[in-house]
Amino acid sequence: MVKFWVLVFGRGPIVLVVDPDVEAKAREIVLAARAERRPWPRWIWITSLVGSVLCVVALAIAWLQDRNTAPLRPLEHHAVDHQSGLWLGLLVGLGLGIAIGSVDGAAPERGTTRD
Repeated sequence: MVKFWVLVFGRGPIVLVVDPDVEAKAREIVLAARAERRPWPRWIWITSLVGSVLCVVALAIAWLQDRNTAPLRPLEHHAVDHQSGLWLGLLVGLGLGIAIGSVDGAAPERGTTRD
């Protein structure tokens, strides 16, 4: 027995044909993969939580500090005409994220074999 699902979006209906045998096999594969997957170690969760809290506290301090205070002496350097620090930081972060993610995704997991 084949099931039909009709999804309606902006441009018109989309009909999906679902075979219960194929869905059952896919469900078995998903459940087997979930059973084999090891959870993240607790130290990773704790480290990420501590890092997140430190970043939020630093952001709150920077945001809530008194910005109307006059400096005791004038600044020694003049403000530049262009600011490239934000965009440079975003590009470096994006590049590092892509590099780390691709290396992590390409590395085989320990204790498993790829078919």
